[in-house]
Amino acid sequence: MESIKKTEEHVVKNLDDILKEKDLIVLKDIHNLPTTKDSYISPNLVIAINLSGTANVEYDMQKVVFKKNDVAVMLPNHILSNGTTTDDYNVVLIVASGEFANELSQRASMHDHLKYHSNPACHLSDIQIRKLMDVVNVMKTISDYNHPNRMEDLCNVIDIFFVMLSEFRKDIDSKHEVLNNGEQIFSRFYNLLTKHYLESREVIFYADKLFLTPKYFSTVIRQYTGKTAANWIANYVILQAKSMIRNHLEMTMQGISIALGFNDQASFTRYFKRETGYTPSEYRRLEIQRRG
Repeated sequence: MESIKKTEEHVVKNLDDILKEKDLIVLKDIHNLPTTKDSYISPNLVIAINLSGTANVEYDMQKVVFKKNDVAVMLPNHILSNGTTTDDYNVVLIVASGEFANELSQRASMHDHLKYHSNPACHLSDIQIRKLMDVVNVMKTISDYNHPNRMEDLCNVIDIFFVMLSEFRKDIDSKHEVLNNGEQIFSRFYNLLTKHYLESREVIFYADKLFLTPKYFSTVIRQYTGKTAANWIANYVILQAKSMIRNHLEMTMQGISIALGFNDQASFTRYFKRETGYTPSEYRRLEIQRRG
């Protein structure tokens, strides 16, 4: 069991490389959260099934307690933050690449996949968890072996998983069928932000997209989330910038500036320092030192 645990934990640290070869993987016996210093924007679809223990984390900058028998479906491009776990924490992770997640979103079983945007987690009974795990075990068997029909078989099995989960979530989802005004506006704003953050970092841009006045838009976002629309925009841009600086050492700051839609490196440096307190180059040096 110990060797399996180490193997699975190691895989979590190398997800990006593995997902280039396999669009979907299933990891069992995960006992810790990813060891990242900063919040990060996940490019993948992540399904977490909590078999025991508790994790205290942040999802989209909101504190979340993830308990036994909780199931969370985290769509791509959402903000995840590291946290703490109890000693008995044990989860199963299903991780699909962003590209594969986009294909899945077109399938009938996920026609209402956007419901997970504002309400990713639910609490299930022991029996419901066991039924889901029966499907997950089949999914893992298919995922672990390469064969001609692997992707088609995975799609069919994950269809079954989402149909079952939707059935189990019925009571929860029925309470969220009529979203309040703040939740609707925030959900639409966040989806726009993931698509247009390279194009604009101005509140008025997103207000116009939503056909709202900047003042009303800003008020609703602050009331619903506790943070301003400007905070959300800046945080999203900075997290993308940190990811590039940290993970793409071959890129110059000029190249990162261009990739993020800034007019020049100087304006990017000013923006980054204003939001973080240090320059992009200083952040890169600190990250290199931290890695040792």
